[in-house]
Amino acid sequence: MTCSAAVVSVELRLERMTMVEPKIVHVGPYPLRLPEFWYEEGDVREKPGFFGYNAVALVGVSFDFYVIVGRGRDEEERRRHVDGFVKGKAPLRHLRESTSWQGVAFEQHRLEECTKLAPGAVYELFLCEAHGDLLLFGFGFVAPLEQEESLRMLFTTMVSGAIVERGYSLHGEGAGSGGDGGASRAAAKPKRSWWPLFRWR
Repeated sequence: MTCSAAVVSVELRLERMTMVEPKIVHVGPYPLRLPEFWYEEGDVREKPGFFGYNAVALVGVSFDFYVIVGRGRDEEERRRHVDGFVKGKAPLRHLRESTSWQGVAFEQHRLEECTKLAPGAVYELFLCEAHGDLLLFGFGFVAPLEQEESLRMLFTTMVSGAIVERGYSLHGEGAGSGGDGGASRAAAKPKRSWWPLFRWR
């Protein structure tokens, strides 16, 4: 399939999207809700203190999500993972910035011209602390990509939603005085997809 045909195919599937219950992949204690157009469900890996998820989100776009349990405030651990990604991708340019989405602060790294991937390859890596854990997610593609901004928003929303749902599981039961807090929080938990219908820009 050519790049232009893939874009048309994705746009057509987006036009048919409805608010249906999405597929949920559990990456350790974090539930990722996958949109209807997700290309390949992918695999979850697990070992003591670590959970990893790798998948193909769209044709030509990879997605990764990693959980390092209990290391959210460990700056040395964070630097070690960033250095590992940089070494593994071998970018010609490495851009850094801080950003936030839905109340979650992210450290963002954009690795451009990744020589160990493909000509023009870009990998964006995001790190944050959540519930004491260190979370990393990233996506790779070959630039230019028309849907880049929409995909960045989608992936960030997916991870932010997983953090919120992890919070429900940690604090939803028995929270508040009289034991009523857990019931009210559970009742407020969204039943359907909580992200907006994304349209490519």
